[in-house]
Amino acid sequence: DLCRFVPTIAQGSSEIVDPILILAKDLLPLLPRELASNYLAPEILKAAAKRGKTGDSLKIQIILHAVATSRLSVTLVKNDYQDDKDDLFITTVAKDCSIQLSAKNTLVNLCIKDLKLKSSTNISKYLPRISYIARIVPFLAFVGCDATQEENFALTEKIWKSISDLLKGLDKIQSEASLGTDVIVTKAILLEALACIASEFVNSTKKAIIKRFLQKVCGSANKFLSDFPSSLMAVKAVAEIANIMKLFDLQLNDKANETFDAISSNLRSDNHFMRLHTLRVLSVYPQ
Repeated sequence: DLCRFVPTIAQGSSEIVDPILILAKDLLPLLPRELASNYLAPEILKAAAKRGKTGDSLKIQIILHAVATSRLSVTLVKNDYQDDKDDLFITTVAKDCSIQLSAKNTLVNLCIKDLKLKSSTNISKYLPRISYIARIVPFLAFVGCDATQEENFALTEKIWKSISDLLKGLDKIQSEASLGTDVIVTKAILLEALACIASEFVNSTKKAIIKRFLQKVCGSANKFLSDFPSSLMAVKAVAEIANIMKLFDLQLNDKANETFDAISSNLRSDNHFMRLHTLRVLSVYPQ
């Protein structure tokens, strides 16, 4: 019965090896879904939240990243496992995982405090950290907790607002300075994070609120595609957000011909995913 020992192990500390990180990176992916989601993952998250009150935020974010990106049911026989997907977010564990509201709030705050542009100069140095955290927050949004629907949704709103504000800031700064390719990666992950979160509310009582949120990021998505029509990450991110918007009865834009002209050359790409996601963008328009 591994679960009896997890709290003790997870709260351990070592200057050389972090036991909680080993559990998150090396053990969690090998466990059956029920054991991972109902027992080990919650204990790791609770231990991380406990550390979050006084510990190094980066170390805790590394643990959260390991949990949030863990792929379950990876067979031990390498030849039997082939990862041919290009998805960035894995929410399997989160949806069956539950922790206390106070712990979830601690973890959310610990992450979103770094989803900001802390200076108007040297923006590039913040982008990798932002991209890293952006892969964590959808997972946290899906983690259950001992709270009312309203209390839980308030944390989702907090995450969404942080990402939305950050996208607006990047749009503004990008027009004023050259940020290189890092900004493509960061904006792509941020947009996909929003699409991932929104996907959970298609049939929810909160659908109208999420629909308003999506309307506010529509401009960022269109600008992104316009600025980088031949970037795979940009096209994929816009495909994700555009297809989610369609489920909320929203349209990416009303310029189907212009969008087709901008990205149609991608259909001749040698890259399967470039062709696939280009078609996904075009598919949201009326036939």
